Amino acid sequence: MKMSKFMALCAGSCLVVGSALAATQQTSVNQLQKETSQLAKQVKMLQGKVKQLQSYHNSDRAIPSQKLNTSDSNGLLKYFKYGSPVTVSPYVGLRPAFDASDLVTYLPSMNEDLKVLQQRQKLEKHLAVKGVDPADRPMLTLSGHVEGRASWNQGYARSNVRDINLSGAQLEALATVSPWATGMLVLSYDDGAKMNTGSRRVENSRIYLDRAFLTVGQLAVSPLYFTVGQIYIPFGVYNNYMVTTPLIQSLMRIKQRAALVGFDKNGIYGSVYAFHGDSYDGNSNVINDYGFNLGYERKNQTVNSDIGIGVINNIADASGMQNTSASTGFLGFGQITTGTPEKLGHLIPAIDVHAKASYQKWSMFAEYITALQKFSSVDIAFNGRGAKVAALEAQAGYNFNLKRFPANIAVGYGRTWDALAFNLPQQSVFAKAGISLFKDTIESIEYRHDINYKKTDSYSGTGVATTNPTGHRSNNIVTAQIGVYF
Repeated sequence: MKMSKFMALCAGSCLVVGSALAATQQTSVNQLQKETSQLAKQVKMLQGKVKQLQSYHNSDRAIPSQKLNTSDSNGLLKYFKYGSPVTVSPYVGLRPAFDASDLVTYLPSMNEDLKVLQQRQKLEKHLAVKGVDPADRPMLTLSGHVEGRASWNQGYARSNVRDINLSGAQLEALATVSPWATGMLVLSYDDGAKMNTGSRRVENSRIYLDRAFLTVGQLAVSPLYFTVGQIYIPFGVYNNYMVTTPLIQSLMRIKQRAALVGFDKNGIYGSVYAFHGDSYDGNSNVINDYGFNLGYERKNQTVNSDIGIGVINNIADASGMQNTSASTGFLGFGQITTGTPEKLGHLIPAIDVHAKASYQKWSMFAEYITALQKFSSVDIAFNGRGAKVAALEAQAGYNFNLKRFPANIAVGYGRTWDALAFNLPQQSVFAKAGISLFKDTIESIEYRHDINYKKTDSYSGTGVATTNPTGHRSNNIVTAQIGVYF
């Protein structure tokens, strides 16, 4: 009897233990299945990330930003969600273009203040779509470039010149101080020797303040903005697809310390400006130069266009007229050493008209600037009469991909009138090919053919005697350049 009770008790215990073991085993299986399911989801998510990164690496299209988690209890994401206070990225959360075309250093130098405001407005719209508020603290964006060239120049005298040069180096600092205030400072490097001193260019290699300005404005709130500083005066646009500087820019572009009021609304933009010019016809202690520009820019998915006009009361303050970079002859109004420096017989008003259009991979532009009256023959004469200086530039380009590398080709034509005294040819034709073999670099080669004024043409300028051009009329230049942009 006792034995039977003992056996029954053992059987019951075994049944309980077996049931417990079975339950435990089932729990382990369920847990394992759950963990396996979670791992599968993580693997799938990682596979998606890998595909996204592969697309990021192989494509030049931007990866959409992810909505940022602002519920971080430590507050770290709130502080860092806009990136570091000092950045080299032009757009938060967007992959920059392979060819560096969206970097600050690639902003056009003309109407630079407006381009900065437009870029910021575009960034704020992007952040709003992603559910992120604009940064509420100062941001500093650093950008710049370094460019090296190798060139072969036949010269008008048929004296071949071969050279390797550090042709450009620049550092830009764009400060976004508040929603209404921005500032920009540009430091550049001088690659040439000082004129008429015999100094070596390596010894010169100076760093100087190229441009610096502050702008008050917020296009999302008001179409008006105000800028003051050392800028390229918004007279002309000087587009360029080439490596070397076009004739119209060499002759007509103006850099001064100015103040302007501008506007930008629904594609219509413009500004009025004033500055104290270096050349004058009377009292030099006044704000004697002023002008305006007006344009219309249209953008859509197929065709982009930009047309505009500008007027200035005195083109003699253009850099190409202030300094001709000539070792002999007329050195420019800014280099006059006899008489009263830069006092002209009268001021020279000028007008600019320009147009630009792009369709799919094609783009083209044309620009024409002319003085509205002749210089006094005492200041600058061409063939015995007062020079009426003018310049034209027209270029066309085609963008394409060579395998996965962005590439382009371009051709152009330039022309000047009555500009012999300013050390410029009468005509130029050129062609260029470029490619970005490495990210944020551009490798280019250009051929340029200059045609000088006739041997029978002559000029005279303040403080110099009449000089006739010598040598052949043509000049051939081949330039290879590589640039790094950041």
